[in-house]
Amino acid sequence: MLLGICTPGQNGWYLVTDRTKLSNPLSDVRAALFLDAAFVAPKALIDGKSVNEAVELTQNAFRRSIQKALNSDIQSDNDKCVSYLWWDLKHLKCIPA
Repeated sequence: MLLGICTPGQNGWYLVTDRTKLSNPLSDVRAALFLDAAFVAPKALIDGKSVNEAVELTQNAFRRSIQKALNSDIQSDNDKCVSYLWWDLKHLKCIPA
């Protein structure tokens, strides 16, 4: 996995990668759990939604990603992403200017 799993740890930030996806990260199903949710806010803002609405829509997208990861087939590693998705969901904030 190239994109998405970047979360703080005790000794800094973790970035999980999969060398087999480096040439085509958008085909990575695991990265999609993060990318789909991450792109919701900018799309909502472009569509004229308020910042608060964009944050709420993004949080809902992270919730859907968590459900998708938990419901994925047993052979999948997606369930390992749940803690990172949860962290992203809980730490997504709207900071007023």
